[in-house]
Amino acid sequence: MNQLCNIISDWNLCLNSRQVEQFETYYRELLTWNDKFNLTTITGREEAILRHFADSLSVSLAISREAMSNGASVIDIGSGAGFPGIPLKIVFPGTPVVLVESTAKKASFLKHLADTLELSGIRVVTARAEDAARDTTLRENFDIAVSRAVARLATLNEICLPFVKPGGLFIAMKKGDI
Repeated sequence: MNQLCNIISDWNLCLNSRQVEQFETYYRELLTWNDKFNLTTITGREEAILRHFADSLSVSLAISREAMSNGASVIDIGSGAGFPGIPLKIVFPGTPVVLVESTAKKASFLKHLADTLELSGIRVVTARAEDAARDTTLRENFDIAVSRAVARLATLNEICLPFVKPGGLFIAMKKGDI
């Protein structure tokens, strides 16, 4: 995980030994479960570190470190294999995180991963985002909503914004021509 530490040090982030161990375990579990559930096509170590872990943590560039350190609540819509929600939870352990994933197999991986990594203050919701948005415990309840590689931006706005508190932040992790 030296590569990850080097990348995120430029963003004023640092991993302690427990967090390095958690990322190592995350990578191993991702490979093991990927054989059964096809979680990602990116499985090479260096590429996974860059395109999964570092990319997920790049969200921190748009978020106040003070807010994250003080427990700003985060919801990850369409979490899939846990990106970006779980890497954010590892680096900011005091941040409450909800992972919303509609595919039951992926949600079971996320629950297993949260247990294996001993992450507290994390919840996995197995539901489509449109349905989860009707849940009063989730609607307009989060300081930050994030989504990575889920849908077109216009659709993401409709799906994700209902979860954000007034004055909150929605971060759409998109690449290319948006």
